[in-house]
Amino acid sequence: MLARFVWADGAWEVDGDRRELRAHGKPVPIGSRAFEIVERLAAAAGQFVGKDELVAHVWRGLTVDENTLRVHIHAIRKALGPDRSLLKTDAGRGYRLLGPWAVKEDQDQPATANSSLSLPRSGQSAPTNLPAAVSDVVGRSAAVLAIKNLATAFRVVTLTGPGGIGKTTVALELARDLLDAFGGSVFFVELSPLSDPDLVPSTIARALGLGADGKRLPPEDVARAIGASKLLLVLDNCEHLIDATARLAEIIVRQCPHASILATSREVMKIEGEGVFRLSPLDVPESTGAVPAQLLESSAVELFVGRTRALNDRFALNASNSPAVATICQRLDGIPLAIEFAAGRAATLGVQQVVADLLDRLSSLASQRRAPVPRHKTLRAVLDWSYDLLSQSEQQNFRALGVFAGLFTLNDARSIAPSQEPADWLSGLVDKSLVVAEIRDTVALYRLLDTTRTYALDKLREHGEFEAANRAHAERYRDVFQQAESEWQIRTTGDLHTDYAWRLDNLRAALAWGLPDQRATALGLGVATAAIPLWMHLSLFDECRSTLGRALSSHTLVDTMPPERQMRLHAAYGIASLYSGGNPADAEAACERALEIAEGIGDVDYQLRCLWGLWLVRRGSIDLARRFLSLATGPVDELVGHRMMATSHHVQGFQNEARPHVDFIRANPNLLVADPTRFRFLVTERPVSEEPGLARILWAQGCPDQAMQLVRQSVEAATAAGHANSLCHFLSLAGCLVTLWAGHLDEARRYNTILSDQSTKFVLPLWRSWSRGYQGIIALQTGDAAIGAELLRLAIDELRGLHEWRGYAFFPIYRAIALGRLQRLDEALASINASIENADHRDEGWMHPELLRAKGDLLVLRDPSDADGAAEGCFRAAIEEAHEQGALAWQLRAATSLARLLHDRGLQAEARDALQPVYGRFTEGFATADVASARALLDILG
Repeated sequence: MLARFVWADGAWEVDGDRRELRAHGKPVPIGSRAFEIVERLAAAAGQFVGKDELVAHVWRGLTVDENTLRVHIHAIRKALGPDRSLLKTDAGRGYRLLGPWAVKEDQDQPATANSSLSLPRSGQSAPTNLPAAVSDVVGRSAAVLAIKNLATAFRVVTLTGPGGIGKTTVALELARDLLDAFGGSVFFVELSPLSDPDLVPSTIARALGLGADGKRLPPEDVARAIGASKLLLVLDNCEHLIDATARLAEIIVRQCPHASILATSREVMKIEGEGVFRLSPLDVPESTGAVPAQLLESSAVELFVGRTRALNDRFALNASNSPAVATICQRLDGIPLAIEFAAGRAATLGVQQVVADLLDRLSSLASQRRAPVPRHKTLRAVLDWSYDLLSQSEQQNFRALGVFAGLFTLNDARSIAPSQEPADWLSGLVDKSLVVAEIRDTVALYRLLDTTRTYALDKLREHGEFEAANRAHAERYRDVFQQAESEWQIRTTGDLHTDYAWRLDNLRAALAWGLPDQRATALGLGVATAAIPLWMHLSLFDECRSTLGRALSSHTLVDTMPPERQMRLHAAYGIASLYSGGNPADAEAACERALEIAEGIGDVDYQLRCLWGLWLVRRGSIDLARRFLSLATGPVDELVGHRMMATSHHVQGFQNEARPHVDFIRANPNLLVADPTRFRFLVTERPVSEEPGLARILWAQGCPDQAMQLVRQSVEAATAAGHANSLCHFLSLAGCLVTLWAGHLDEARRYNTILSDQSTKFVLPLWRSWSRGYQGIIALQTGDAAIGAELLRLAIDELRGLHEWRGYAFFPIYRAIALGRLQRLDEALASINASIENADHRDEGWMHPELLRAKGDLLVLRDPSDADGAAEGCFRAAIEEAHEQGALAWQLRAATSLARLLHDRGLQAEARDALQPVYGRFTEGFATADVASARALLDILG
């Protein structure tokens, strides 16, 4: 809702309704309680407001010290920037804002931008993804409270400190504490697996429940999706992506007035409105001679004792071992990760041995410090110490594990250390807290902490093993996906997602090594080729296109590959380009090259795949469909060929020719389900009815009830299949459209909501633009022609920009109707004339009669008498062409428009003669909008 009042002084505004501080009309990031202070000072119109009054107003019943108020005053001055002198302090009295602040009505609220992404609607919000606490957080209560206070003064708080200091632990503890304050909308985003800064926005989108696997989204899309939602983003491990994270955070806090960010990073972001909290080490004992009870007052000792007892329940702090424990905590500078490593050793070796080894290591490493931050050096010393305690073979194995960018299995570990059985040495590394184990169902998965992995990679480089280990890692992932190829066609998408989606981080790491920007390796090309089915099943078309495009740019290396692998790369690149908004010319060239290779080596399977891809990009060429059908080697190929023939005839306006192919398809409803080779043509585990062309053909031929039955069956089947692209494909090309034509507005709205949610979640921009178009049609049909016209314009522009190759002539028709209702008739007629010409060029003959009818309706709006007979000419031409096509549905619409025009002229008999014969050919669909409208007009005509 619009703000009621705004206090303003020159360039500054304090908007009480939007809870927003603005400079020159642009929001300035500021925390919630800091805003309340500014609001109270502005309301005082330049008068002093006492400290006690401010505290009572902002913290309402809570007891806070003066330092907390100072923190918020500092945040306000920081937000005011060069105008910080506006905020004056009167020692002992309070504060005031200079200037004649006045109340004014807020008539100029910024418009809400359209967003290509959207958070789940009310009642369907994604649950928080915060992991549950698995152990007590030791020694961080004061830090959590201080950061919580900081978070009310600043909307971006960066928790910084050296690796291993416990930033993530503290951030998660605070996030859990803030769950209620943010209504449960607190989302944790782990950035450490990422190496590509362009994937930061899509990773955040995925954590918010928006999907985005593999898609390079602009940060503005994420900000628009968040909009006015109140939420907290916890961005973990930002330092290696600091520029990308800082840019995104700055955009979010500027565009999203109720979003806050808590970041953990070894480097601050240095952005406007950022509050920084430097996390200190745990408290360490001042003296090693303190009694055990006194030592336990130290949080470092408390952590050490607790972790050691967790691994050895017989351990207890006593007078004999307390000096050693105090020494360990002191030497480790109270760094939690280092203390946990030491506790792991102490549980098996005893504290005295740990002290002896640690002291030796610290003195020997004193001259080898490389990092500029002292505490970082201490953590490296602990890691060096832990590493040196391993046997030579354990060291080698530990180093090799550094190549894993995320979770890995026992077999994965075996592949990079083939000389030894990993079940033995991996469990040892888990016991030593160098590897983390997770149990998922009955399978053990492993990972290295980020700091530990960085250390392992450094050791790999020091020993000259980096390239060899990465090669073994890439070979492993190439083999994993090659061996899984048989599964892609016989298992459900949901099962495949469960078993393989978690491997994406490691796949991307293998490709980052094997396909860097400046060069490519033969192994990298092999990994990319093997990963194609995974990308296709997970609908990661953009990532597939981007990666394969990089691979194919290495022409010399690609030319040395076996023809079969070249063929697979080109074919997949072509299909991925078509489904991700790539250039159709690139997709066509790739499919042609793949077809040429397939013909050369006699690979009929890939000839069919490439013909199918070319058929898609050439908008349903009948010649290509015939070639496909002539090459079909089995029942599945034959059935797909008939689908292609049916659709080709349909889109070009030959509904009667399409019908035999439709009948053949409907006579074999379960054939595709039974045959695993279906996925070659992106047909998932779904019945044959899930083909948009079939529903549209039935509708066009005057079988609306059959068409709607097919739509409902297909939506249900596609939803159950779990393949996002297939569901969006059907909803876009038939589900929403046929339902709107039938006049089932609520059902159409529900289908379009599914389309919008799925295309947003899985980052499918083409389908998202289709959804926007249907949103415009729905707005038009519910009486909002202006909104409808604008949404349709946006959708049409987006589809053109995304090189959409499928026909969407109905969007310009509905936009012209909306413009007509807005009395923008010249613009509407120009649009419809352009659409008629464009339909001829794009082989969209099936829409030509409807375009002519729509033009006639617009001409009637311009001249209700139709003095020149132009509208009547359009209607009669549409009726004739629809009759020739066998498109009874278009014939009825045109006949209804003609009859209405003749009725308005007083030619009742002629009107009835024009409509009755067409209406009389319908045997079903009497409750659908068009048939019911015709019946109502006939009743009037008598």
